[in-house]
Amino acid sequence: MSAGARTAERAIQRTDDEAKAASARRRGLWLAAIACLLWGSVPPAGKFLSLSGDIDPLATALIRFLVAAGALSAYGAGRDRGARVRTRPADWVAFAALGLTGVFGLGFFVFTAAELTTSVNVSVLLNANPIFICLLAMLIGERVTAGRTGGTALGLAGCIIIVLYGSHAGPAQHAGTTRHLVGDLCGLAAGLSWAVYTVLGRWLRTRYEPHHSVTAAMALGSLMLLVASVATGARLQPSLAEWAVLVYLGLLPTAAGFLFWSYGLQHVDASVIGPLQYIAPVAGTVLGWALFGEAITLGFVAGGALVLIGIGLSTRPQ
Repeated sequence: MSAGARTAERAIQRTDDEAKAASARRRGLWLAAIACLLWGSVPPAGKFLSLSGDIDPLATALIRFLVAAGALSAYGAGRDRGARVRTRPADWVAFAALGLTGVFGLGFFVFTAAELTTSVNVSVLLNANPIFICLLAMLIGERVTAGRTGGTALGLAGCIIIVLYGSHAGPAQHAGTTRHLVGDLCGLAAGLSWAVYTVLGRWLRTRYEPHHSVTAAMALGSLMLLVASVATGARLQPSLAEWAVLVYLGLLPTAAGFLFWSYGLQHVDASVIGPLQYIAPVAGTVLGWALFGEAITLGFVAGGALVLIGIGLSTRPQ
């Protein structure tokens, strides 16, 4: 084969590899966006569960993640078909960190914050996590550009507008000053926990398939939640309808959502994929309107527009 022919063949191969990478990136962004849409359904589901008072928030998180861990284990068994997954002892420390942050930490801090401060504050502080993701992503060598940072901040501004002015419900009743401050700090800790989970999951992408790391994190995080639930005597008396909602939470927003998110992290930088989470409060507001008759106001429209612009700026190729 002549030198010119070899050069042409390499050029064709390089073009083909670039096309495959671009296709995987688009697929990763779409799956991550679907995950965020699914996560938007969690607040309405939680609102339904909170009406009875027969199930403790910690127990809700435990059942949700146990169902997800079982579903992901079945999915992994079918996909791996008996193939042995080689793990290193040090990676189990990373899996435990994923479980501690993305399962136990996220669930514990969110539900604790909801009991101590207003739901508006929890929504703002939790959805500030893409800012943390951008900062933490630099620690694993990602290039965070001014465009991505600006898009992330713009999306956060839209999210704040939605939670403050996007519903007719008005601000929740404030708790005492100390409880309010502790609740705000818990909401901030929830956002930071998810940011650490996202960046750490991106770091593990080269060694494991998404379902391997997610299943391990779910199992270890569920074990932590179980210990905490037993230690605190969490209430667990769900009705049949509540069991149906819990199973939904475990299968779709949790098992499918976490799996889609992890797949996206395999092909897209954490600083790019993080701002997609601003989809969740928008989706939650729409579901609140559809299921509970909550009004969509001009504030929601304005905030949603900022969210879409922010996503466009932060996810476009740099």
